Amino acid sequence: MRYHVLTEIPMSESRILVCCAMPFGYGPAAKLLMLAPLLRHHWQLVFVGHGIAWELVSRCPECFDRIIEADADCPKVQTLLHESAGLLSVMDRDFAKLAGRMHKPCYVVDSLLWMRDEIPPDLTGASIYWAQRFASMPAWAESYQPRPTLVGPIISIDKVPAVRDRSGLLINLGGAEAVGQRGEHYRAHAEFVLKAILESGLVNHFEQQVTVVGGSQSIASLRHDFGGWHLEFASLSPRETIARIRAAAVVLTTPGLTNTLECFRNRAKTFFLPPQNYSQWCVLNQLHQRQLAPSVLRWEDAFPDLNVQEGLSESARGPLVQMAISRMTTDDAVCRELAARLKRIPQLAIERLVSEHSRFLSSLGPNGTVTIAGHLRSIATGSIATTTMEGNSASPQSVSPKAVRSSPHVETIV
Repeated sequence: MRYHVLTEIPMSESRILVCCAMPFGYGPAAKLLMLAPLLRHHWQLVFVGHGIAWELVSRCPECFDRIIEADADCPKVQTLLHESAGLLSVMDRDFAKLAGRMHKPCYVVDSLLWMRDEIPPDLTGASIYWAQRFASMPAWAESYQPRPTLVGPIISIDKVPAVRDRSGLLINLGGAEAVGQRGEHYRAHAEFVLKAILESGLVNHFEQQVTVVGGSQSIASLRHDFGGWHLEFASLSPRETIARIRAAAVVLTTPGLTNTLECFRNRAKTFFLPPQNYSQWCVLNQLHQRQLAPSVLRWEDAFPDLNVQEGLSESARGPLVQMAISRMTTDDAVCRELAARLKRIPQLAIERLVSEHSRFLSSLGPNGTVTIAGHLRSIATGSIATTTMEGNSASPQSVSPKAVRSSPHVETIV
């Protein structure tokens, strides 16, 4: 059990919505940080969490009224959830399970339902279940109640500025951490891809303007091991990462869904590194099928005997991922093959690829961040009734006009 408060504003007047994100890479927490500014005039938002999710959210204290580092077994968090109007979970299961035991409304955001073999049991009692479009939804999802509500990409909503002079290479490694997985797994992957990038000579095209971004632990390790290569290393907030994406001449990124779609939205010249985990493999597989990931090295390209496919159960994924990463990162021939593929990037039809990325993003529908936030605002004002995880009606009270606060922690999105 842990309990640490980073920021705290007195809780009064408006309804409390407890928020959490699965501590698996930066993606879930980044989506929560997209939603939070659109909700703060209608809810008092309290983030609870730990690990990589806490790391990212703690960089954005202006998005929440209270930020608490805690596990779901913390009594203070249980009291807070009991007194709240409900829970907003971006795929976090532990706090969703707690909400179920306490019969509190639970609103789930799931960006990966399209690749699952089932809805995780701890999330099946959701009052509302938003599922982000990316690939075709599995037929079995139609049988769940409440039926998942499909939304478009859950990405930033600010206007994309026109950027004429992009420069430098951005290497994005994502959060590169997860619950229950050894740090060595991700550090080995990061070192492997960075070694291949340097071996390819690609950095020579960018006049030593090369930035590597990722989770704080991975970045600290890489800074120590590659400090003599004139590279900038940084661990950034989502807003800062998006600014770097917009400024870069070329982006090399692991195929995490959130940053992939942000790259497409900002018309970045985007190329992909080998996946770090199963969900990234699924994203990359979909992009590869649509010819949106040229020159990429997939696990099965290096190891044709690797029996990886979409729709695997969670119990089957773990050993497969561990095997793929272990074999890839210890094979010098695979590192040379990745370097050779990266070396070909400057010769590709990059402008056409950017247009194809943009068209694919448009095909996924309107911005899901706006859709979800609008629904949650309607729940806050009582114009939409919701249900508890037991199925009982629970129409929240209307929010006082005083809930629109002048606190310096409030960020208004027009």
